[in-house]
Amino acid sequence: ASFVTDFKAVKKQFTNWVNHQQIKIPDHISSTTVGLQFNEKGAIEVLPVGKPSNQWNLSLWLKYSKPNFRQAVLSHESFKDHNTGGWNLYYFDNFVRLHTVQRSYHHDQGDIPNLRQNEWFHLSINVKSSGFGSIVEDMYMNGKLVQTHNRQMLFLNQQVPMLIGGLTQNAMSAFGTRDQQHNFYFMGEMANLVYMNRVLKPETIKQLFETSRDNFFD
Repeated sequence: ASFVTDFKAVKKQFTNWVNHQQIKIPDHISSTTVGLQFNEKGAIEVLPVGKPSNQWNLSLWLKYSKPNFRQAVLSHESFKDHNTGGWNLYYFDNFVRLHTVQRSYHHDQGDIPNLRQNEWFHLSINVKSSGFGSIVEDMYMNGKLVQTHNRQMLFLNQQVPMLIGGLTQNAMSAFGTRDQQHNFYFMGEMANLVYMNRVLKPETIKQLFETSRDNFFD
């Protein structure tokens, strides 16, 4: 794993279980009984552990509180040069989309649609290289495979900071000055973030959902 946390805050900090790093929570982000509440006022920067690879999985619980044209949930790409690769995860109104960093932006696919406001769901994404700049992307919702796509992606070739609840500086450089003022900050809650440099088996993803669902569903 590169980063694992349940976001349970102690003294305004949460812990990366991989290396026991203590990450400070900014004052404008609050803790809840299960995770963290973001309010479009800022993001948290963390540094994943280990070397990037040509496959990875991202799994977490999400709930969005406000429809918007674009909200950044997570951003992991190079601050210096987007040709070194990376990705961004967004909400667009009522669906979630993964943007992969590629010279020609073949990213407008891979959506999970019809998400409901103020309802928790478990998201897990497997990304694996299929050679020559192409990837296979599998998106799971609540433990079930809902989308599979083949697309282009540049993988990170060095470890760079990840932003939780906002976009990296490099990602923001693709937008105009007016848009850069708000950084597309997230409005909602997150919990149980797992990010690792390998893909997970379907049964493992199902287990991640089932072993934690009682914390999010009545």
